[in-house]
Amino acid sequence: MGYTHYFKQTKDVDDKAWEQICKFTKKILKQEIEKGIPLESNGTSKTMVSKKSGFINFNGVDDDSYETFLVEQRSDKQFNFTKTARRPYDMAVMRTLLIIEHFAPQHFDIGSDGSAEEWIPAALENKKELNTGYMIPERIDEVGAKEFNIKMRDMEITEKKEKLDKKIENKVETKIKSKL
Repeated sequence: MGYTHYFKQTKDVDDKAWEQICKFTKKILKQEIEKGIPLESNGTSKTMVSKKSGFINFNGVDDDSYETFLVEQRSDKQFNFTKTARRPYDMAVMRTLLIIEHFAPQHFDIGSDGSAEEWIPAALENKKELNTGYMIPERIDEVGAKEFNIKMRDMEITEKKEKLDKKIENKVETKIKSKL
């Protein structure tokens, strides 16, 4: 059958969430293209992301293509999947599914032939480049996803604590300077 990602959409995505999904997916596709991953739309409009028309549609190019990744804002309640055969555009598919999971939780039932370990590079890339959409859906690999997500939450807490500590430190310095 081939390496596949699954995403059954259970309900429509509201306009606010869809806007965020489109915004971040455009960034992902731009970043992947800048890394040399050829991507294109298989639609007649040649548009890969359309907030207005309510779709995301892309594939690799030529020998790097396989099956088109297509997600729509309005649910068809169908069992959807994309076979990527681990071709270079697979990273863009995984990163986009992570963004979808973040902004439209409970709207899609996301699964994969890949393990959480195979999704970690996509999650880390989203963390580094977008600072959002990096929690791996547990359906992919419950134990591996939980372990990774706990580490990511711990990292979030540490980052927030460091920012807060710095903010407090700056306020204290400002008060001390104002009294001198």
